[in-house]
Amino acid sequence: MLADTREQIIDPRTAYQIVYLLQGVVEYGTGRSVSVVGKPLAGKTGTSNESRDTWFVGFSPDLACGIYVGFDNPRTLGKVEQGATVAAPIFRDFMKGALADVPATPFRVPPGIEFVSVDRLTGDLAAQGSRDRSTKPSNREPRLAIPERRRSW
Repeated sequence: MLADTREQIIDPRTAYQIVYLLQGVVEYGTGRSVSVVGKPLAGKTGTSNESRDTWFVGFSPDLACGIYVGFDNPRTLGKVEQGATVAAPIFRDFMKGALADVPATPFRVPPGIEFVSVDRLTGDLAAQGSRDRSTKPSNREPRLAIPERRRSW
């Protein structure tokens, strides 16, 4: 294996929290159609004004891919077209093939992240027995934490 000698430019804990948020786009948000790949994926949809351009930029722990859909001479793709309906399905199909024979590998959790129970209404640490709590990754700053999700892979 080759050593990774690149300069670290962002705290790995912060990077993980961003990845975790982008996993939510795939699991619960506008990129939900991508979740059928059945592997850990994260990403973000996008749509320009008047649906002239749409995109989905996403990744697994070891593969990144961006899909852009638009015309060379800008015009609308259609009133209801958006990144979720045009670009995300292309990304889904690509990743389904690219990851077909690759085992599902979860995103790596860096040292310094702990999962804490957070009150969904306030963002504060949840009181024991609270009904409005969820478990989130934290770098000991609960307001920056995000909800834990059940994974299907």
